[in-house]
Amino acid sequence: MKEIEILYTLQTDIEVAKKLLTEKVGFVEEIIVHDWYYARHDIKDLLPDEEGRLHSALRLRKKGNEHYITYKNDHFDNNETWLFSDEHETLVGDILVMRDIFSKLLFTELVQVLNKKFYYQNDNYEIVLEDVFSLGHFIEIEFKGDTKNLSYDDIQKKKEEMRLFLKLIGIETGEEMNAGKPELLLQKNKERK
Repeated sequence: MKEIEILYTLQTDIEVAKKLLTEKVGFVEEIIVHDWYYARHDIKDLLPDEEGRLHSALRLRKKGNEHYITYKNDHFDNNETWLFSDEHETLVGDILVMRDIFSKLLFTELVQVLNKKFYYQNDNYEIVLEDVFSLGHFIEIEFKGDTKNLSYDDIQKKKEEMRLFLKLIGIETGEEMNAGKPELLLQKNKERK
């Protein structure tokens, strides 16, 4: 499945943003999400490049009482701007067993992302307000329609529609991020050293 989304830093106060989204989109749920990203020294695509960018990701996720394993492969335009990810995800029974299996297969934990998420959804978009531990507040909007046959141009158009939709709601954002939370945390951890 193609994952088409946009991530921004949130400038509007998070409580104001929650109220606006509840009124204009529709509240779904609030949930704690804990992600573990893994890499292995001999699988280059799972390792950050020289700029700290990930081109693929292997993730274990605990979302409430459910557990998932996910592999993402990122696609970029000619300017190295992220366009979308091919995302492959499935439920798993026991996250601790999965973490142990990864360890036995010599995968090492690259980074953890701990996040309190507030989900909102309408017919076209899922919007998530995120309170990310040690990073701050973000807003993510994801297209939930059929993405199977979308071309790169179609994807760009969908992203423009999502940008406009957020503006119409009245939520102020910071810059559009050209990186995901794992990359942002890796960069932050690198700066601390």
